[in-house]
Amino acid sequence: MVFRQVLAASSLLIVLGIVGCGDGAPSVKTVPVSGTVTYNGNPIEGATVTFMQQAEGIRPAGGQTDAQGKFMLKTALGGTKMQDGAMEGSFVVTITKSGGNTLPTGSPALGTDPGSISEAEKKAMFAKMTAGPSQEEVQKDPAVQQKEIAEKAKSKLPEKYAGAKTTPLKETVKAGDKNEFTFVLSDD
Repeated sequence: MVFRQVLAASSLLIVLGIVGCGDGAPSVKTVPVSGTVTYNGNPIEGATVTFMQQAEGIRPAGGQTDAQGKFMLKTALGGTKMQDGAMEGSFVVTITKSGGNTLPTGSPALGTDPGSISEAEKKAMFAKMTAGPSQEEVQKDPAVQQKEIAEKAKSKLPEKYAGAKTTPLKETVKAGDKNEFTFVLSDD
């Protein structure tokens, strides 16, 4: 009798483990969030917009701006799994843009499902990433190289927008609202 109960309980745990585990990244309730970023009156391409939670239990969300300065947020669920939108709540918003390309030219947008990238696109990206430095770059003085790397990594937007403690940008995401935000950045 005890053996049958243990066997039944073990079987149930195995079934729940197989069915319930999935990819380990359960979805969360999110609402669509989009917006536009401009700096000194011009749309900013390639800026990273991050909504950082102000309360426990709310996941951060992020996105990258296109050529018109428009972005759509995605919430990280764990690993590489992303979900469109952001959770409801209050957020501090940071916006940064590095001087150099963080992804090879022609790379898919941040948050793109890797399964949607064709084999040809994957091969082209791999070739760009593994091409190595040019002969001119190899012959540069290491101090000059370090300075160039630091300059490319530095945000091209005012520093106050880069830190959670220094940014003046705060927004609240609510279900039922439009949740379309405009961020007008300036040197002031």
